[in-house]
Order: sequence, then structure tokens, then C-alpha cells
Amino acid sequence: MSSKLKEGRFVTSSSNLSRERAQGRYSKKRKVRKRKSVTKIVLTTVAASFAAAVLGLGVFLFGVQALLGQGLDTNLFGVLTDSSIHQPFYMLLLGTDKSNERAQSADFGESDSAYRTDSMILARLDPPEKKVTLISIERDTLVDLGKYGKQKINAAYSIGGAAMAVKEVSELAGVPIAHYAEINFDEFVSVVDTIGGIDVNIKVDLKDNYANLDIKKGEQTLDGTTALALCRARHAYEAYGSGDYYRASNQRMILGAIVKKVLASNPFTLAGSVTTLAKSVTTDLNVSEILALAYSYQGFDPATDLYSGLEPTTSKYINGGWYDLVDEKAWKTMMQRVNAGLSPYKDASEDFTLNVAGADSAYSNPGE
Repeated sequence: MSSKLKEGRFVTSSSNLSRERAQGRYSKKRKVRKRKSVTKIVLTTVAASFAAAVLGLGVFLFGVQALLGQGLDTNLFGVLTDSSIHQPFYMLLLGTDKSNERAQSADFGESDSAYRTDSMILARLDPPEKKVTLISIERDTLVDLGKYGKQKINAAYSIGGAAMAVKEVSELAGVPIAHYAEINFDEFVSVVDTIGGIDVNIKVDLKDNYANLDIKKGEQTLDGTTALALCRARHAYEAYGSGDYYRASNQRMILGAIVKKVLASNPFTLAGSVTTLAKSVTTDLNVSEILALAYSYQGFDPATDLYSGLEPTTSKYINGGWYDLVDEKAWKTMMQRVNAGLSPYKDASEDFTLNVAGADSAYSNPGE
């Protein structure tokens, strides 16, 4: 092989441009073009898959959002206050006996006036500290409903829907309520079953024929049907006092167990749980806010992060019915503690349901 220096460049002689050499160079260029083509196809496929995933996620979130807001009381937004989900805020949780079957029946129908709230819980969420405080409001609490007269507080939902219920609880507790969630008890069963049951510690043997509950004490995993029966059971506690107090304690325990289990789920289980929850919960919170809260509460443990209490009341028989009258002094003290981020009870001695129902609640640090 020979080459000549021409104008500062080596020029390959024609003898070097053999047929074999030309074929080799062509083959090399063809491989490069093929690799580029394959790379382009792969990148295009990845981009298409990513776009499809984003679209699928968008459709999923849109569907979940539609379920969460289904049947939301439009008057509610005029009652709820503005608050950042990244700072402590109050939220009202209502459990109703309104089901799809009842809503479609002639006896009940769609109107909220046919229903009352079985459960009313004022929740304080503190995302920065990963704390949740649940205060059960006695459904028989006597309040003044203005032109509707003095009635039990659970009548507020029947009269003015969720908006009136929020307004009355806010005035009773003396705190602004920023968010709201309504739980359909009939759909509640599928929520618990979707997450594989919840782990609780039953304090005493329980038998309640009205709630279809028969369960022994001890630590165990409850399925949805049993968890719902426990939420409704009050006659099982007649030997200890008013069954409503102990039932309310169990409801707070079950809520804490559900939150713990959902937050500990893997992404696939969590997606299914969110979808199922959306079918049984109506709330003003949007999906992005719920996901942000879930992220904030990663590692949540009811044993240390859940404060729990019951509105202090005394029962009184008035005009042919039993009512709960608020102990104003004790209630004021409790809400001062809650507002300060402390547990509603200073220590276990103040929780008379502790050894009979509910969970072993967390208390504020010593020397608070």
C-alpha cells in the first residue's frame, strides 16, 4: 500500500480502495445506522410507554377524585375554613348509615334528611409532628340548633346536611374546621377486606346480638364484617355503663388501625386501597392533598402517634329522652390541650374506657 502527501494530507491510493475494503466500510456504516435505528425504536417505545403510564395515572386519579367528591354538599365550602395541609388543621369525620341500597329505597331515598350520623369524630391532624388526635363527639349531645330548637347534635346532618354538621361541631369545640370526610359504613367492610384486615387488641369478651358480634378478648386480625360489627356494638358494654362511650372508643381504635395498615401497604396494594376507600368516603380533600398527607405520615404508629379522647358529658333524661350534656369546664380544658398539640387526657387515669374498649392510647410526653 502506498500513499502520497498532497497539500498537507495523505491521500490513499486507488489500490487501497479495494472491493473488500469498500464492502467492509459499507458494512460498518450499515451497522452504525442499524444501531441508531434500534436505539430510536427503543426510545420511541419508552416514550410511548411513559406517555401511556402518565395518561393511565391521570385517568386513575381523575376517577378516584370523582368518587371522592361524589355527593359532596356544595354548601360545605361556605363553612370550611382555609388551611394548609402542611400545618396542623381540624377535620370532621362523620359515619352515616346511608348506603346505596337505602338511598335507592322508598323508605329512605337520596335526601340527607332521612339519615343521621352514627359517628362524629373531630380530628386534629399535625403533619409536621406526624400526630393525629381523634375526639369522639357524642351523637346525643344536646345543642341549640337555632330555629330548629334544642336537639341532639346528630340531627344537624338530617336538617342541614354536612355543612350544618360541620358548623355545629365547630361551634361546640370552638375550633375552625378545614376539611370534612363522610364514611359510608356499609362500604366500610370492603375497605378493611381490601387491606387484608386490621390488627386490634380486644380488651374483654364481647357479645352483641344487635350488632351480630361475638368475639373473645385478645390480639387478633379482624375482617371487614367483624370490624363493622365492632363499630356498631354498644349493647355488649351495658355492664360497664353507657355503651355509646365504649363503642366510640372502638371506632377511634379501628380508624387508627386502618390508617396504619394503609400507610404500610406496598404501591400496588395502596392503589387498590385508595380506590376502595374512594368508594366509601366522600371528602373535600383532593387526590394530591391525600397523597401529600400519606407521604407526611409515613411511619405512623397509633401506639405513639395517635391521641384519642371522648367529649366529656353527663347523661340526663329530658322530656322522655336521654341526652348528653357537655361538662363545659372539662371540655374547655380538653380542647386547650388538643389545640396545644397535647393528648386530650393528661394520663391514662382520665380515660375510663381504656381497660374495656379501644386501643392503648398515646399520651403527651412527661413534663409537657
